Amino acid sequence: MLGGESTAAGTVLYDTDKAAENAVFCRFEEGKPVIESGKKADLINRMKAFDEKPKEKDTFFKMLGIEILVFIVIIVIVLVFIGGFFPVFGAVLFMLLGWFPCLVLIYGRKKLYKNPKDFEVFRSFHGAEHMAVKYMAKNPKEQDFCEYSKLSPFHRECGTVYAASFLILSGITGILFGFIPEIGFFRFLGGILLSALLLFFNLFNPYNPLMIFQRAVVKKPDEETALLVFRGIQKLTAEQNKE
Repeated sequence: MLGGESTAAGTVLYDTDKAAENAVFCRFEEGKPVIESGKKADLINRMKAFDEKPKEKDTFFKMLGIEILVFIVIIVIVLVFIGGFFPVFGAVLFMLLGWFPCLVLIYGRKKLYKNPKDFEVFRSFHGAEHMAVKYMAKNPKEQDFCEYSKLSPFHRECGTVYAASFLILSGITGILFGFIPEIGFFRFLGGILLSALLLFFNLFNPYNPLMIFQRAVVKKPDEETALLVFRGIQKLTAEQNKE
């Protein structure tokens, strides 16, 4: 199986069947394609080091501040229009459970890089990485770039899908908590368990509607980027065959 991680600096692909010891780092240096072999941890550290320069240094705190403001507004609305312990505490519960997935999605909507072009490069590498993972999951007998390039860049196992799923579950939990006096505690628990089960099964849905959130951080790669990552697949496969 193939796994991957991407930044604006490039894409690291790794072999998940061998404890990720085999990996390749696909990137451009001065416009020229470079594919470096090594261990996953080492190559990801190199990729992150390359990626530090174009990044916004204070993005985390900006995004955290926006997210907290959003949740405060939600609680104020609940106080003004509904009030009462259970609805208000339900909003607080949503805030506590949903702060991290909300932050992940806000990161996706807000550009992490100083230059918009760097963000677009990240989206392109991210899309090429998803295509690579999907392509190798098909276990092709012969590697064909045309078949690879036809694949969708959207993948149901992207972190944005998990974040959106948990954020929805957090919202349902907060809403149901607000109605405990009407529905009772056991129906509250039953509603959460049923929602969690449905969202879990939805993760295996190849047409998962929550993949729409990926559009913020993923796009179809240009041909140059797609070809670079495809050659990374070929090099990684060649390394595996040597063993």
